[in-house]
Amino acid sequence: MREAFYPSLVSADLAPLIASIEKLLAEKGMEATQHQLSSECNHGSLPSIDPTAMANVIPSNPTGILMCCSLAIAIAHGSRGVGGLCQVMQQLRRHLICCADTKKGLYTKTALIIYDKDDKRVFWENKRDFQTHMARNGVSFIRLHWNGKQLIEKAIMK
Repeated sequence: MREAFYPSLVSADLAPLIASIEKLLAEKGMEATQHQLSSECNHGSLPSIDPTAMANVIPSNPTGILMCCSLAIAIAHGSRGVGGLCQVMQQLRRHLICCADTKKGLYTKTALIIYDKDDKRVFWENKRDFQTHMARNGVSFIRLHWNGKQLIEKAIMK
């Protein structure tokens, strides 16, 4: 792991989780990592990278009642199609609406967006949704681009 890992947005408690995801990406690639994390995260845990972390993974097909976790990991392979950035962002927006009950404390506080195909149009189209969730629900967004070797933090509002 690099020193000063994502200093502007990532808290110290998320850095080890992100480093574990980065290691899994380096070993398996984006598509296999997306499939693995989406498949194993049915009950909010991620046994392959951190069995203590509670997170919702997008894309996913949750069976049963959705349990809202404070962390959502949206991982996209490519730009279009199933599991692509456009579809994953739609699922993330839907998830943030469903898990926005701040009165009961059941809401997403942090959304990690991990992707391998940069599509500025997709982020531009979602900019106002991000701003609204940040302002009304206090959601933090962390945008991480996988360049094939490492995760690179990108500005969320650009």
